[in-house]
Amino acid sequence: MSIEDTKAIGNRFIAIFNEQNPAIADEIFAPNFTARLPSAPSLDREGWKAYLGVFRTGFPDLYLEAEDMVATDDRLIIRVILHGTHQGDFQGMAPTGKRVAFTGIAMFRIADGQAVEHWGEMDILGMMQQLGAIPCPG
Repeated sequence: MSIEDTKAIGNRFIAIFNEQNPAIADEIFAPNFTARLPSAPSLDREGWKAYLGVFRTGFPDLYLEAEDMVATDDRLIIRVILHGTHQGDFQGMAPTGKRVAFTGIAMFRIADGQAVEHWGEMDILGMMQQLGAIPCPG
């Protein structure tokens, strides 16, 4: 794969959020896809879509802003800011109506034109502080 092809997968990943279309995952994630995300067991493609659904329930307007995208022929790293309004239940927390913006990094291993592995990190602590669920230091 070329670097441009790898970046195209990154742009489709962003579209999952910004077009609110989790079905795009079926296009870019391989059938043997594995995701490793904070506070979750390893997830397959369907598990990843369910994990996203938890965020989409709590933040129906969730969108992703890509700050950086670095690609090789088989690796992809995207540094992002996620934005949304807490309008639904999120991990047992009733909607607050508060807007949040929190950072994340998505890393992928690409093979045969699809993502086969994904590692993600998100600033969940910062998001929960913005919601008032956890006090800010000081």
